[in-house]
Amino acid sequence: MSSSVFPLLQLPNELLILIAETLGPPDFSRCDPGWLVLPAVCRRLRAVAARSVDLSAGEFFGHTFSGEEECSVSWDSFPVYNGSSLDFRDWYLRLVAECPNGWQALDRHIGSPFLITRPHRLNTAWIKTLSLGCQAWKVDSSMAHWSFEDAPCFVAPALRSLDLTNYIVDWLCEGLEDLSVRMHSRPTMNYRYPVAHLFERLAESRQTLQSVQLMGHCLLTRTEAHESAIPDALTFPSLSKFELTTASNEAAYFVRRMSFPAACLPIFNVHGSAHGFLSCFSWDCDDITRSSALTIREAARDSGYGCTVTGSRISTKDGSALRSYAAEHVPRLDRYGYGQEVRRLDQSSSALEPFFIANLDWTVNAWKSFRLSALDDTQSMRYLFVNGKGPAIQTRYCRLGSMGHAPPPSPKRTRAVHQRTLLRRSFSTSHQAQTR
Repeated sequence: MSSSVFPLLQLPNELLILIAETLGPPDFSRCDPGWLVLPAVCRRLRAVAARSVDLSAGEFFGHTFSGEEECSVSWDSFPVYNGSSLDFRDWYLRLVAECPNGWQALDRHIGSPFLITRPHRLNTAWIKTLSLGCQAWKVDSSMAHWSFEDAPCFVAPALRSLDLTNYIVDWLCEGLEDLSVRMHSRPTMNYRYPVAHLFERLAESRQTLQSVQLMGHCLLTRTEAHESAIPDALTFPSLSKFELTTASNEAAYFVRRMSFPAACLPIFNVHGSAHGFLSCFSWDCDDITRSSALTIREAARDSGYGCTVTGSRISTKDGSALRSYAAEHVPRLDRYGYGQEVRRLDQSSSALEPFFIANLDWTVNAWKSFRLSALDDTQSMRYLFVNGKGPAIQTRYCRLGSMGHAPPPSPKRTRAVHQRTLLRRSFSTSHQAQTR
């Protein structure tokens, strides 16, 4: 035991109890453990704490700011004492600002970069699960000149799960497992994350990340730029869920820099140029992210998108397997939902290996009338499956890609093109007979 602690323990229990009470109760609104650290010192202080203070975790709601600023706080923690160490298992903190300018209230609570010397800033050293959100939303002049440099930044070495709703904050953590960002702000506002910065935060936790959801208008619109050199894609080995809602340029930024494991089928909800997004999966891409087939289905009802696209790699040379996929897996009925059913349909086929799902603005009819030669940038995509609805469901199955800018065809490739053309003709004949 430390010599500085030993004289303290010579005091009578009555004085030790007063010391414990002076430490104060846990201030979970600022993640201050208070007297919860006492049992970790020694057995005697553990006994003193058990007699004098309430060590149980709990929940409270109330005003945590002065004046009219209101923020509800809920917390939950399970302190575990192991010898002389103290471990907070499943430490959970949730802050929700209810006032119209709630983001400013949360900034003051966490500590903005301009308030470093402010006392009682949020202590994030213990937090494992953190949820920050603004329920009310008011657009005023204070947002006009906001930039990401104004956002607070906290260090949370123990953080495993971060959930943000209508709130922008920066963090430093290398062991994040679950990230969810949802923004309901107007797309013209600057209150969003720079694409490169958010990707940098993902990369810092790429070995541990399991789930990433970036929804709504959470990314700043990125002007299209022709980058001279794109770095090698980073592997996220533990990732099992990835969903991104953004414009085509921002989606392309992530696609070119992330390598998804086989168990992860990422979902992209993309507004803007479908051509620009799909060009990320063309000849000049890595073999892992190069698509050789596109499956076009009608988007789910009320989704706000025109079609759902699955990008796949053809895993067989068996023409009958492709015909079976076109006839049995491509048509999508009204009862099908959003995302999961598409995944089930395509992953259950032996003809191909799906590796992304995208909800795009183009409609199925636009795909039907689209000139395939216009997709010069996506000529690695050799097959196109288009499903439409009508009195008779018609599925279109064809070879995709202009040979004008493709690598010179080898004799084997020329024969393959001829075989696929014959396959398309035979399928068209047989499928028309089935739909009559």
